[in-house]
Amino acid sequence: KTPKHNNTHTNTEFQISPLATIEELSTTHCPSYIQRFLNGNMTDMEIRNTGFPWSTQGVNRALSSVGGTVAAATFICEQLEQRQQEEEEEENPTKENDTNRNDSSSPPPPIWAAHVAGGTHHAFHDYGEGFCIFSDIAVAANVIRQRYAHLIKRILIIDLDVHQGNGNAVLFQNRNDVMTFSIHCQSNYFSKKEISDLDVEVPASCNDDTYLVTLRHWLSRIEKEGGEYDFVFYQAGVDVLEDDRLGKMSMSKDGVVQRNKLVYDFAKRRNIPMVITMGGGYPKDRDDWSSILDAHSNVYFQAHRYISDCCGGGDGVKEGEKEDVVESL
Repeated sequence: KTPKHNNTHTNTEFQISPLATIEELSTTHCPSYIQRFLNGNMTDMEIRNTGFPWSTQGVNRALSSVGGTVAAATFICEQLEQRQQEEEEEENPTKENDTNRNDSSSPPPPIWAAHVAGGTHHAFHDYGEGFCIFSDIAVAANVIRQRYAHLIKRILIIDLDVHQGNGNAVLFQNRNDVMTFSIHCQSNYFSKKEISDLDVEVPASCNDDTYLVTLRHWLSRIEKEGGEYDFVFYQAGVDVLEDDRLGKMSMSKDGVVQRNKLVYDFAKRRNIPMVITMGGGYPKDRDDWSSILDAHSNVYFQAHRYISDCCGGGDGVKEGEKEDVVESL
């Protein structure tokens, strides 16, 4: 959980992803498609397009992948409501709460949450592809827009997977309340190219310097010209790595760390709540996942350290502690 204002440490609470409900899925996906998948009635072509054989375990996996992102986004909204209530009490203190009033002038820490899964951005309204059944980010965005419309007016999706977030691009076409921003490899489309609100193509074999200059430029443009946002979803795919089997790009581990920091800096500067999800990552050597797993885990450890530093505690997970935390997961 994100710490309360003026705490000196970050209390990270791990929770099991709940399964998404049919009601939640229906905010985004076709009811008949949902039922066909849940009941195992998909056609051979549909199954082939998703990349997964159908199974009951696969159903639970897909529901959990969505449910965890919905839970993370909902948690943030609950924290926002709580913070809003505390601010109102500070503005209009009663005798009881005036005694415990926090007079610190330092800004409250960012409210972030992360899902160690999700990022299934190739799912469309009534079909899936590219190992994606349902779009967890799209479902979560629609759920919080419905449940917390008084708090969340406009959402930004930052998709930095090597592949275009084509499903989300279509799901949010002509929606002024959600902006889709995708940076992806220009020679790595495995299906029809779609149109996001902002698509940025980078060349094959793109290195750290080119990628980071590009991302920094467009985040700056969004910050200056994109208007206000109440919420960010960050799809943190690591298939941009040179070590990735499907990525076609040449980023280093350190380059991906710098990429993450640019996004974290953006969210912190704007004080925008953020949910972080996984994305793609496929090792060239199928027997050695170390570089891919390191890059995935760094997304989360780096966010934890970043929040800890924002709180002044500086007690985020240290490099030597990674193994213990990963083992506990």
